[in-house]
Amino acid sequence: MKKNIKLYMALVLGLYMANSYSALSEFYKGTGVDETNISLIAKDSLEYAISRKGQISVNDDGVDAFLRVPNTINLYSLSSSNKIYLTNFDTRTLQDQWPLTRWSHQYASSEVAAHYKELFLDYPLPFDYESTGPGIGCYGNTPLRYGDIENDTKNELVIILNTLFMVFSVEHKKIVFAEYLDASDWFTTAEKLEFFADEEITTTQYVSQLMAENDRVDPGVRAYAKLYFGDFDKDGNSDILAWRKSYRSNAVSNPVAGFTKQGDSWQHFERSNDAASTGEYMPQVTDTETIKAWLSAGQLTWKKGYPSLSECPGQETQLIPEMHDTLLNDPEVLQ
Repeated sequence: MKKNIKLYMALVLGLYMANSYSALSEFYKGTGVDETNISLIAKDSLEYAISRKGQISVNDDGVDAFLRVPNTINLYSLSSSNKIYLTNFDTRTLQDQWPLTRWSHQYASSEVAAHYKELFLDYPLPFDYESTGPGIGCYGNTPLRYGDIENDTKNELVIILNTLFMVFSVEHKKIVFAEYLDASDWFTTAEKLEFFADEEITTTQYVSQLMAENDRVDPGVRAYAKLYFGDFDKDGNSDILAWRKSYRSNAVSNPVAGFTKQGDSWQHFERSNDAASTGEYMPQVTDTETIKAWLSAGQLTWKKGYPSLSECPGQETQLIPEMHDTLLNDPEVLQ
């Protein structure tokens, strides 16, 4: 009898772990458009042509990504002006459009924000600055994804602008969650050598790109986030847990190469199922120890958070290098 109980608990735990962090691995992926593939896509893709036709009808013809929902007439596109469009694939007519804006509950890294504040700039920057790009692990090469995060039979659009991960509710027609997967501000060694070709930096091993471009040499900072999906508090509402790590460059005089961890932080977001719900994953007042206990119960390590495996060509079976870098001098990122 004890063996059966243990087997049952193992199966439950396995299902819990799978649902908590891998929901997005099964999302349907759209097609990103950039200078490397635009000529081929413009020539061969009917979905691109219809997306562009729908956008042109409102004088917005820059298509950065498109996604046709399988077995439907729904064709979504992301414009260069950061708008989401819905076009009817059969009739070629535009059905709806929504401008993307900054989510009001989006977290901002204090380490990165400090550099912007020194330059008298707000952080995060206005949403106009967000754009498509490879981003962390090349996830930004596929800016549109479609699937069911909550396993409630209602699908969502996931939008990834460079390193900004957003959940767009098709039902509520707005962003309901957003998180920077990578909010770092630093030059790699190669970038530093190129930028400071005629100058030797003797203070910090890695330099802030933002400050260097404003004629200052400050230590570089790195900030990453991993996401975990599920109903962790077992109240019937879907949760997202964010685990964030931040680092600061070591001084040149420090014999340890790389960065020193400034800290970890955890945050709990929950989506209400009641009739008055706005669809948003609202920040919850949940203590750190409780969140860490949920992760521990599911054996959810940093490695198992989303995103985990790289989507860069030739690296699909490897962990995302930046998030699991030995230069971070953090044992947890190597587990």
